[in-house]
Amino acid sequence: MRNSVRIAMTAACAAPLVAAVFAAPAGAQETEAVTLSAAVAGNDFAVSITNDTENEIKCQWNVTEADADNILVQVGPGAVQPGGPSVYDPVTLAEDGDYLVNWSCYRFDSPDRWGSEGGNVTAAPFAFTVGEPEPEPDTGSLDKLDEVDLGSLADVAKFLGSVAELDLGGLSGSVGIATGSIDSGSLAP
Repeated sequence: MRNSVRIAMTAACAAPLVAAVFAAPAGAQETEAVTLSAAVAGNDFAVSITNDTENEIKCQWNVTEADADNILVQVGPGAVQPGGPSVYDPVTLAEDGDYLVNWSCYRFDSPDRWGSEGGNVTAAPFAFTVGEPEPEPDTGSLDKLDEVDLGSLADVAKFLGSVAELDLGGLSGSVGIATGSIDSGSLAP
């Protein structure tokens, strides 16, 4: 009896401690409440930020080349109201290439932060490409070699044109590789 009471008391005392350890931090349920997306058409792109929280937030974003840190475009901070997306004016980038949008949003009255920058990273930078993608290099017929079965002599002959003619140094004749037979013709010197 004492054992069961001791176990029940331990469980009752440990439950709040376990709940506190595994409870989500304040604001964690809102990590995906603020999102950034972009629409790309040619060298133009437009950023939109969606605020699904109950409060106004401040947001800022910038564009860099994917392989460099220099900022090409910087916008904000500006207010983003709760509800539907806040769409920013389209921006045109002069050079075709790969780019990243880094962004951050915050509330003045709360430690809540969102975005790809700042103390609480909740998203990766938004990666996009403007302009036409580089064409893949033409490798000629070499990329077709994996379609040829070189498992038999007959298949090799078909690949090379089905019949190979040989000049045997004064001896005339032909080899019918496609059928595997040899036509000696005239073997006169």
